Amino acid sequence: MTTLLADNESACRWVEQTKNRFSKNLMFGKLVAAVLWTEHAVQDAEPIVPADPDVLVAQVNDGDFPLLRGHDPGAPLGKALAAEVFVDASGRRFVAGVLGFYRAEGCPRFAQLGLDPLPAAASPPLLPPLNDSWKLLVAADPRDVQPEWLDDVLRDVPFRVGRIELSHNAADPVSELIRIGLPYLLVVWNPFVTEIAKEGAKDAYARVSLWFRTFFTRLSERHNPIVDVQSYQDGCTVSFLFRGNDVKRNYAAHDALPMAGAQAAQLIANMKQRGVVPKTLVYEFEADDNRWFPSYAELLDGTLVAHQNILIAIENVPSALSLGIVRETEQQ
Repeated sequence: MTTLLADNESACRWVEQTKNRFSKNLMFGKLVAAVLWTEHAVQDAEPIVPADPDVLVAQVNDGDFPLLRGHDPGAPLGKALAAEVFVDASGRRFVAGVLGFYRAEGCPRFAQLGLDPLPAAASPPLLPPLNDSWKLLVAADPRDVQPEWLDDVLRDVPFRVGRIELSHNAADPVSELIRIGLPYLLVVWNPFVTEIAKEGAKDAYARVSLWFRTFFTRLSERHNPIVDVQSYQDGCTVSFLFRGNDVKRNYAAHDALPMAGAQAAQLIANMKQRGVVPKTLVYEFEADDNRWFPSYAELLDGTLVAHQNILIAIENVPSALSLGIVRETEQQ
């Protein structure tokens, strides 16, 4: 426990009560106290972690605050389980938190739940036109991905774009995370199979697909990018992770995306039929097999379900964690 926590009787008492509250959750092998935010400033007089403490506490207590290795969405280490604001002896506020690290052996497999991680599925034969109000959402931390580079990549986009600024607060970031949010219709659209219900509406689908090809070409300029193409299907956030700057590999992954999207929709439906309700589903691409597979799902109760072992032993948890904070939205 840090000195800031240890010297604050109220914070210590809160930490112990919170640890007791989560101690029976078998997903977590270790519960740790931490300071998530403090008014103590660095040399430029900015807080060490640039976040509104009340917003940070609300985000953590809402239950959607993962701990990641670096800030890799495919490498979950645990969750920030609870947070509270306290005041130190000098009158400065800080946010105390309790972190739960996953137990490596505590993650069931899809097969153990009677689920085929790659169910039979087909691209839809017909899709509606895109809603006129839709926009491509692009999110990154400006400390990892220069805003000027994103500005250049997005300059000639032939559709509306929303920009979101992230703050990962990784101690030692090893990857450049770019999140791209789009409607699920664009994930499952297959230009060789799917018809669009309105004449001329196919052009909108094709323009987005073409932009992705341009984007993956420009991605070769990045050092170690991870692109999280994120969408929503039947109440579940679905992420497809494009790793690295190999243009040929990313083209292949993009070409395989419609089938992966159809399989993801079927897997979500199959999970719900078994009473296993996912809120997050994360996919990785296997270049050797030229296919996507579900790396893991997080259920509504916080349980992780995996295709293979994705968790690491608690004693090997690295010091370089990241807390992903959405800071602000800028619209184009």
